Amino acid sequence: MINNKLRRQLEVIDWDFPASKSGETKLSHWYPGSFPSQLPATFIQAFSSPGEIIFDPYGGAGTTASEALRLGRKAFIVDINPVGILANYPFCALLLLKSKHPGKLNLFLEYINNLISPKSGDLLDFDGFHHDANIAELDVFFGNHMRPTPNELLRKIRKGKDILILELKKWIESETLEHLLEIYERILRSGEGTFLQLFLESMVSANLRAICSQNKSWGHIADNVYPKQFIKKDVVAQFKRWIKTLNNNLKKIKFEEKNIINGIHYWADLHNWNSIEKVKVKPQKGAAIIITSPPYGDAIDYIFAQKLSLYFLGYTHDDIISLCEQEIGARRKRFKAASRQLWATQMRDAAIRQAEYVRKGVFVSILPHRNHGREIGINEMTQGLKNHGWENVFEIDRSINQKKTRQSWTSIKQETICVFTKK
Repeated sequence: MINNKLRRQLEVIDWDFPASKSGETKLSHWYPGSFPSQLPATFIQAFSSPGEIIFDPYGGAGTTASEALRLGRKAFIVDINPVGILANYPFCALLLLKSKHPGKLNLFLEYINNLISPKSGDLLDFDGFHHDANIAELDVFFGNHMRPTPNELLRKIRKGKDILILELKKWIESETLEHLLEIYERILRSGEGTFLQLFLESMVSANLRAICSQNKSWGHIADNVYPKQFIKKDVVAQFKRWIKTLNNNLKKIKFEEKNIINGIHYWADLHNWNSIEKVKVKPQKGAAIIITSPPYGDAIDYIFAQKLSLYFLGYTHDDIISLCEQEIGARRKRFKAASRQLWATQMRDAAIRQAEYVRKGVFVSILPHRNHGREIGINEMTQGLKNHGWENVFEIDRSINQKKTRQSWTSIKQETICVFTKK
């Protein structure tokens, strides 16, 4: 239950979060449907203590996970979308590195920046960061504190070695794509470290939309609206801008608690919540709290929105369709009979399974507002959790800041935050 003092504190918060807060995490990979960092941060501080585990079963690009680490907690995320895990894992890895070895973080980003466009034909080394030794050392560090290890995650994320170049040529101007692949191969050859490749895959994924000739929106990419004309892009300039932004974002992050990096601090897994199987990569101890935003029925095709990245990772068109069929609430299912009932039922059943991974018994879910014709989602989740010993103890609405949305024309303008606790 929520005591009266905490309830009053939650009620006076401006959940619209109109202004950013200094020191919070700002992700480096674009991703549709993400919420502001202050939202999970508020609940993390209200319902957990330093060192406890924060769980997001629809982890996406990892806002919840990143804030958990910043606030001295441990992060556990799950998603069906490989690009979501790929986006978050390297970012959280760099957060852990910043916490323990900030000097190595700076050298690593400087090293990558110089590999993008070396001034000579030789690969550059830096004083204190000889690439062979130190990149391998990073693999050891992340292997000691993250699950899966970088090598294990790379095998999960990448579908073989092939890049679907013919598919990418439908979206990216030929010289631009050729230059992108040249930079990719150069950095890939620069060292043996697996984390180096993971970071490289994430960097490419984060920039494919900007490099693409379809400039209107990710929705046009998701809906197969091919570019009418191809536009040559400066890949080097784009990557360097991204590295600079990433570096600036990491520098501004302030750890609120003394983060003692000891043992595993991060778990991530690819998982289909429609399956009755258990999550394979998970902490031994239950999480203190779930903070998540389930997919909104018929609203976003997360999988199709990231199709360029999936092509780069070796996923075929059939692979992408198969993933989308497993995705709860995917927009492509809106033409099916009773698609929103299916979404609500699957979300409810998934919530019941997800609740099994919580130790303290707090479940925070951000859902579409009842006025958007998706009230069935809140109703089904509330009833389903109630039947398993949970109750809805706090509910409040928030408006979505349209300037911060990934898609300004989205029909979802308001959300409802629901807090469930175990009876």
